[in-house]
Order: sequence, then C-alpha cells, then structure tokens
Amino acid sequence: MTDMHVVHETLLLPLPVAYLQLFVATARTGNLTRAANEVSITQSTATRWLQAVERLAGGSLFERAAGGVRLTTLGSTFLPFAERSVRAVEDGFAHLRDVRSGRAGTLRLGCSEVTSTYFLPRVLLRFRQEHPTIDLRVRTGPILEIADAVLEGELEIAFVPSAEDARFEALLLEADEHVFVVAAADPFAQQAPTHLTDLGARGLILFGIGEPTAPYGLEPFLAAHLTPRITMEVDSVETAKRMVLEGFGAALLPRMAVNDELAAGRLVAVKLEDVDLGHWQVRMVRRRQGQAPGPQATFWNWCAASLPAGHPHD
Repeated sequence: MTDMHVVHETLLLPLPVAYLQLFVATARTGNLTRAANEVSITQSTATRWLQAVERLAGGSLFERAAGGVRLTTLGSTFLPFAERSVRAVEDGFAHLRDVRSGRAGTLRLGCSEVTSTYFLPRVLLRFRQEHPTIDLRVRTGPILEIADAVLEGELEIAFVPSAEDARFEALLLEADEHVFVVAAADPFAQQAPTHLTDLGARGLILFGIGEPTAPYGLEPFLAAHLTPRITMEVDSVETAKRMVLEGFGAALLPRMAVNDELAAGRLVAVKLEDVDLGHWQVRMVRRRQGQAPGPQATFWNWCAASLPAGHPHD
C-alpha cells in the first residue's frame, strides 16, 4: 500500500517562487546568463536554482542550442504551469499592495435595518462609483450587537445613533428629522397644528423593539409626561408604515423613511404645536485603537471629505 504521508510530503516540497521566475525568464530569453541578470542573481546561483527545479521535475527542462538553451519536451510541458504560478503570486502581492493602500479589499459594515434601507444605499452607491475595486459587505442587526461586532473586530465600521463608548471614534454623518405620519384619509391629516395630547388619544404605532432606547414614537410623550394609547408595536419601519396606511394610528418615523409616501400623498406629516420630535442620527464609528491602512481608512476618509462645510462632526 502506498504511504500517503510520503506522497503528501513529496507534493509539498518547498520550491521558492524565485526559482520558477528564473525558469520562466530562461525559457523566454533562451539564455541563462540574461535570465540570471533579469532576476539579479549570479550565473552559478542560477545554475543551482534550475537544477533544483529539474530535480523536482524528474528530468531536464532545457537542452543546449545555438547561442543558449531551449526547452525540452518536459520543459515545454511545465512552462505554462510555472507561468501561471509566478503570475498568481505576483498578482497576489499586487493585490495586497492595493489593500494596504486602501485601493482594494473587502470592507465590512454594520448598521440597523432603518439605516441600511434608507441611508446607506445612496452613500455606498457614490462610494462604489469612486472605488469600484473595494468589495462591500453589509450586516444588519440590533444596534448593540452591531457596535459589539466592531469592538470584537468582526466589522470595521458601524452606523449607530450614538457613540458614548470611549473605545469608539465617531463621526456624525446625518441628523434626519422625525415626523409623525398618518394615512391621507386620517382625520388628523386635515387638521391644523394639533396638540400632542390629542395625537396620543388617536393611537400610536411604535417600532424599534429590541433596541437600547424606548420604542420610537414614545419619547415625545415621555418627555411631556403623557401616556399615549398604543395600538400596535412592530419591529420594522416598513411594517409601521404599512399599519399607518391601513389606518391603525400614527407613527413617529425618520423623514428619510417616508419621503416617497409623503411626496405621493399616501402619508401626511402631522403638524404639532411646540414639540421637538428630535432626529434620527447616523454616526459612523470605528475602534480608536489598532486601525491599519486599508479599505476602512479609505471609506472613513471619503465620508469625512464628503461632509459639507460647517457640518458638525458630532
């Protein structure tokens, strides 16, 4: 029976790529001296390297010819494999240089469902147009989970509402206003500015279950020491919008999430008197320590440079 361990070791005998580079150069030039000069070694070293390749090949790869050498049948058979091997290693190191410089590689991002749906696509579209060789991976999930993934090194950058953890470097990218919306057929859609108390009696649809803050829509009432009537709690903005459209009540949502419905007249923003509804803030965060050059640095610097003059960084 064949000793599989011996076969495995034979297949893995070390052969420096430089040996293959010399072999390819010799085949191309037909002259060992010129090939040795190309790879910056002496002729005696070149002879040693070619002998090592021939030992593994099991026969002569070159034979003498006028003015130099030419490939044997064995050498001609092996040449395309050697060329592919050399080219693969050269391409690999070239790609690594591009990754280190931030021109290529994979960028791993994380964010909530709202940010991934309504904010991130337009940002990534512009970034991809300017950096087409950087691959993008986007992970969505609860905000705390996404933030922890950055600290653990599973993600390079996350988009979160707040970044109080000192281990994060943060950059404020967006502060989108909140609006209470109702269906176009809802009585509140036709009213003049109304009071928060009246809206609370109409009934609220809350979303944001599982996030570190109270469900969206509840904060203005808590601040005013009011207890609204809750008609429904959902875990996505799209579901909240659908329930509003079906007439289940009002919902507080980021304006970016309802721009299309407002423009089409399917939803109407409720006018409230003297109420600050706050903003949906999008902060880009990364670890303060251990940041190396690469795609994440390219993306971070691109986002920072894209901010308008006078934009508050946080």
